[in-house]
Amino acid sequence: MSPSELESKKSRRTFHRIRRRGERRGAAAVEVAITFPIFLLFLFTIIEFGHLLMVKAALTSAAKDAARLGSVSEASTAEVEAFIQDRMSSLFPTVNPIIRIKDASIYDGPNPPNGTIDCATLPDIELATAQPRQMFAVELRVNYASIAIFPPFWAQNTQLVGLSVTRHE
Repeated sequence: MSPSELESKKSRRTFHRIRRRGERRGAAAVEVAITFPIFLLFLFTIIEFGHLLMVKAALTSAAKDAARLGSVSEASTAEVEAFIQDRMSSLFPTVNPIIRIKDASIYDGPNPPNGTIDCATLPDIELATAQPRQMFAVELRVNYASIAIFPPFWAQNTQLVGLSVTRHE
């Protein structure tokens, strides 16, 4: 084969490669258009779930600190509620939590109720006059939609709860 024939054969091969590449020109754009929204949904879900866990941990920590304050000091129920309001306003300024401080003595007997603690059904307690070793519960509730970064439409009435049960000292 002569050098000119060889050169002509190479240029035809190159032309066919370029032509083949040109036929797939929009494929990458279509693939990105399909996968990018799914990737963003996955990414925002991870971010929102991490934020949810952080808020849940903050609520539980605030409830534990408030219960500790109410158990070891001579603080009243109103002082413990003020402590919780102060803590929550520094963490989440726009959120107004539901605060319940209840007598949990029903769980301190030989036959305590089974299941989760429902603070709404327990009687109120005044911590300043509570007996030594008397059990009480501190519960914080926050509407999930009010703290969510990307509030999901399916969780509008969901509440996050922080709960601590301890004894008065």
